Amino acid sequence: LRNFYAAIGGLDGLDAHLPKMADYKARAVELAAAFKAAGHAVTPDPPRSNGFHLFVAAEPKLLEAAHLDVAEATGCWHFGSFAATPVPGFTRLEIMIGDAAEDFPNAEIVDALGRMMALAHRDGMTLDSAPTIPLASPSEHGRT
Repeated sequence: LRNFYAAIGGLDGLDAHLPKMADYKARAVELAAAFKAAGHAVTPDPPRSNGFHLFVAAEPKLLEAAHLDVAEATGCWHFGSFAATPVPGFTRLEIMIGDAAEDFPNAEIVDALGRMMALAHRDGMTLDSAPTIPLASPSEHGRT
């Protein structure tokens, strides 16, 4: 019975989002170009779907703290998770375009990242002074 509900939900998602995928992809290409114009790296370039990875020169913990500050000031939560990269001092953000992105112009999203970057690099904010955000350990997700 559980599979029935999952299948119905999946079919509903296909009905709702599949017709919009070309628009989502086009928006992802536009947003990726805006991030590149602001000096950030994206991959794949250009995006091949409605999602891409954005790489920025800031420590993940500092960027998370700055994101909280910007979200509190603007009332908008623009980004999801911030992941460390093999390159020290860089963060990877996964950008997915869907219905929620329609509320935010590209310029506003790029500006929010710029504000976050400025806060993450401001004087006095160090890894030691950034708030701790509890994250689940890999073992809590069945990974070791």
